Amino acid sequence: MRTLHVAALPFPSPQGTQGLLRQMLCALAEHGHDTHLLCYPHGASALAPLVPHVEPPYMVHRVPTRSFTRSLRSGPSLDKLWLDAGLVRELARLTKALAPDVIVAHHVEAAACALALRQRPVLFVAHTSLVEELPSYAPPLLAPVVSRLGRLLDTVLVHRCARSVAVSPTLARALSAQTGREVTALPVPWPLATPITPQESLAARAALGLSPEHEVALYAGNLDAYQGLAALLPGLLLLARQRPGLRWLIATESDPSELARALTRHGLSERSTFAPLADEAARRRVHAAADCALVPRQSAGGVPVKLLDALARGLPTVAAVTALAGYPLAEYCTCVDEQTPERWATAIAAVLDDRHHAQARAASARAYIAGDHSAERFAKALEQAAQTL
Repeated sequence: MRTLHVAALPFPSPQGTQGLLRQMLCALAEHGHDTHLLCYPHGASALAPLVPHVEPPYMVHRVPTRSFTRSLRSGPSLDKLWLDAGLVRELARLTKALAPDVIVAHHVEAAACALALRQRPVLFVAHTSLVEELPSYAPPLLAPVVSRLGRLLDTVLVHRCARSVAVSPTLARALSAQTGREVTALPVPWPLATPITPQESLAARAALGLSPEHEVALYAGNLDAYQGLAALLPGLLLLARQRPGLRWLIATESDPSELARALTRHGLSERSTFAPLADEAARRRVHAAADCALVPRQSAGGVPVKLLDALARGLPTVAAVTALAGYPLAEYCTCVDEQTPERWATAIAAVLDDRHHAQARAASARAYIAGDHSAERFAKALEQAAQTL
């Protein structure tokens, strides 16, 4: 089967959506599909795949339109409108040249561009709910209006696309209830990493200026508002008062200036270390240096990439219930049901105080990921969805 995937975003990049998309493309290509991707003209060129390849097993096509920025950040922008217009033109050319069996549109912008052509049935892969996420990019006073706009966009796309699938059970249920159309959950692929050794952990801490005696909590990912960092900060401050050895490791490719100012206001700047997240080596280093990973995401529905990534490496994880996205992950991590400072502090302390039990739970998650999030299971599910178009 020849699939043409459309994604209105820079690629590759260290963001979770791009990482998930890369795993999807690899899974299809490695199971015999002729796999193509159309994306924006730029990306993080130095980024290595999570599962390294000399060359990716899929073909990447880029919008020829010149971008005004090399930014990798998510969220709306005027530059993206310009690039999306170019994406529609290039998609028309590629559809004619490749004659794909199916066009797979990832996220809302790509689905809108694919629908504009009216040339092929479109399989829409929803990566998030705009009802939940879009208000995080708007001023608080406009949030209700923006949320209603997000609901309208989600509904229109699900109704107009030939078939819709979602990247998590929570998102599939929400879109089905919202639109009155069946949206099924796609079993997304995620690779298992080689387990981290004690020697690797010591070396990683030394490279990042952290001591073996420090208690290191990791956040790895972008710094957008929907990630829930504002709710996490007061909890870390409360915990820092109780645990002098606590350190917060923030691994990101986002602009850290706003978070750095917030850390200063909370008195956490001296307890915090920023690190890069540009490639797999950097990602592995920060996970190796940490005692636990933190996933405070407030926006429900999207794939918990940070959670899957940490558990795939055997790292104990503390996650907001909303970050589970309907996956059966509660038995493998410590969950925070109410995002109050006290709940976050208590949950993180519980993991740090009983690391043996937390590590055993995280290690058991590897078997779940190897089965439920295998490349083979994803490839078969996408094939079945495409056959119903």
